[in-house]
Amino acid sequence: LLIRRSINDKNGEAASYRMLGILYKNQKNYKRAIEKFYKGYVLASEVGSTPILSSISEQLFEIYNLSNRPDSALKYHILVKNYSDILKTEETLRELTRMELLTQFQEKEKIQQVEQRRQIMWYFFIATTLLLIVIILGLLYILSQNRLRRLSLLNSNIQLASENATLERETLAKELEIKNKELTTNVIYQIRKNELINSIAEKLMANSHNFKKENQNLIREIIKDLENTQEEAIWKEFESRFHQVHNQFYEKLNSINPDLSPNERRLCAFLRLNMSTKEISSITGQSLRSIEVARTRLRKKLNLTNSELGLIEHLSSL
Repeated sequence: LLIRRSINDKNGEAASYRMLGILYKNQKNYKRAIEKFYKGYVLASEVGSTPILSSISEQLFEIYNLSNRPDSALKYHILVKNYSDILKTEETLRELTRMELLTQFQEKEKIQQVEQRRQIMWYFFIATTLLLIVIILGLLYILSQNRLRRLSLLNSNIQLASENATLERETLAKELEIKNKELTTNVIYQIRKNELINSIAEKLMANSHNFKKENQNLIREIIKDLENTQEEAIWKEFESRFHQVHNQFYEKLNSINPDLSPNERRLCAFLRLNMSTKEISSITGQSLRSIEVARTRLRKKLNLTNSELGLIEHLSSL
């Protein structure tokens, strides 16, 4: 019983409980016998074992009959009859099925024996024809599948290339946007730094009389160097950084008009970074009006006077 329970053999476990029930019944220990029979009955019901259910029902009928419990005895007597009918029906069905299969087999065998000699050549011809058709259809199917696979692979490659190109363009656009922002941030930082240095130079100049006389000439030279080199260094660094990001911009700009002044080239660079007039004014220190005039003059020099194309749009295409 323990072994059958460990391997989850419910049918075998039900049979074991049946045997234990019979053992207790023979010992006239009806209470323990009924307990074992009930356990076996439940397990047999779970697995649908009609023979065990019938046997246990019969044993319970006998116990209840011996125990003078007619109601329970009648219940299991009815179950015994029902299970007996079920078993007989199943056996009858099995026998009918076996007979039907046997009859069908004999009839089929008889027909085959009668027809075999007469149709052997005909079958050979049909088999050969079918084989050729199958081979042809198989070849056509293989060719069709290969063609479909090639087309699918081609479409996949085209789609993948398109997606990669789109992703690459988006990546480049994002990188360009980031670099443009870095450029703008850098030049603003440099301008602010220049303003701070100029402020320091002005304070040094205003308080130069407070320094020792022998140091005043040195202070003036330092102030002069700061004033002369700061702005030029800023714009050189800006143009160097801008050229790293847009390395062909100035070449294309020169091909349109080689006579642009440094300030006009610088304005073109600002506009290429999609900076507004207000932002350019803040960086260069020029008035908004001066920037607008410079933009109008720049449109003329770039031959955009009679064009509907915007200045920023045109410069962004270079």
